[in-house]
Formats: sequence, structure tokens, C-alpha cells
Amino acid sequence: MTFSRADADYAVFDFTESGKRRAGVHVTTADGAANEVSCVGPIHGRLNSLGQRLPCDNDSTFNGGQCP
Repeated sequence: MTFSRADADYAVFDFTESGKRRAGVHVTTADGAANEVSCVGPIHGRLNSLGQRLPCDNDSTFNGGQCP
């Protein structure tokens, strides 16, 4: 899920790669600076259910460039 606010782009992510689950928010500012805030502790996200209601972003690196 991505959104923009106050000259920054936010990408909320929740994925599993090589058996390890990661979740958090990736922030990119208008000047190109990027930062990532990762979740700590157990992850109880349900972004998959949002994906059924929101349009897929083909440009997002978090979905591997593939939309269903």
C-alpha cells in the first residue's frame, strides 16, 4: 500500500522472503532521501486483505513488479 503526504511517499510493506517475514514503512522524501521503519516483535499485519480492496501498484518494488 502506498500513499503520499507532505512531500513524502510512504510504502507500507509486509512480505516473506527466504522464510523470514518483514513489515514496516518505507519513506522517500521529495529530495530523494529514503528511510525504512521496520516493525519489531511479532507481526500481526493483515495487508493481504487490503490488497483485495486497493489497486495494485505495478511500480512498487515491494510486490516484485507483479500485480495479480
